[in-house]
Amino acid sequence: MTINEAEIIRDLIILSGKAPSRIAEEAGLSRSGVLQWLKKGVGIGSRAQDKLLSVLGVSGGTLSSNRVHFLSVKSGDLLPLARILNWSEGHSYEMCYLSSNIRPKDFIDFQTAPLLIRSSRPPLKIVFRHTPPTLLPTTKIQQVDPVLVKTGIAKWRDIPKKTLDSWPFIKVDRAVYDKVTGREISIEEFDQIWNSVKTRDGDTKREAEEIQLSSWEDFIYWAEEMGISPEEAQKCILESHRKE
Repeated sequence: MTINEAEIIRDLIILSGKAPSRIAEEAGLSRSGVLQWLKKGVGIGSRAQDKLLSVLGVSGGTLSSNRVHFLSVKSGDLLPLARILNWSEGHSYEMCYLSSNIRPKDFIDFQTAPLLIRSSRPPLKIVFRHTPPTLLPTTKIQQVDPVLVKTGIAKWRDIPKKTLDSWPFIKVDRAVYDKVTGREISIEEFDQIWNSVKTRDGDTKREAEEIQLSSWEDFIYWAEEMGISPEEAQKCILESHRKE
């Protein structure tokens, strides 16, 4: 999918949940200039656009892997999210809902629960909230399956489906749930939540020898998926050498 820089910025502003004037202020730019550019395509140059992208979490031409991205929509329209996921070239997106210790009761609870989205290449981590306005007709609310799954952008994480036989979710206590929805979690905390459940095939932390690792790059990706830090890997390697 090809989208230009202006479309990327517009989508990311929508997904940020902030007003364009607020984003302009955070980027140190003229509010009127940014608003004029968004409406008419004139008013700011490429350097200013780069500042907007930086504030919106873009680094090196894609979503930054050095943070957890909190994205949301309140219009019921999931297409901005789909376009950004496609543009960021995250391969093998997986996703699952997050639940507190209050068991989800019905389909709507799932649709409005935080959706954890994760890719390994590049290692992106996203918390997405789909909170359509109460008065929005259900026919105007786009569902995750047709927009993300059936188009091949993402897939449901292969974990035991605990209710409704359709929507896998990670169950955490209320304190963790509140922290996630409060936009406070770190990359490490995201990984801890992601790795806290078992897949259908067993523990997500499989032994290294069960995985075919043909290069250092494969090993690095595997370690990132397992939540292993460089410091932990170094410690294990040094201890192994000492035993020898």
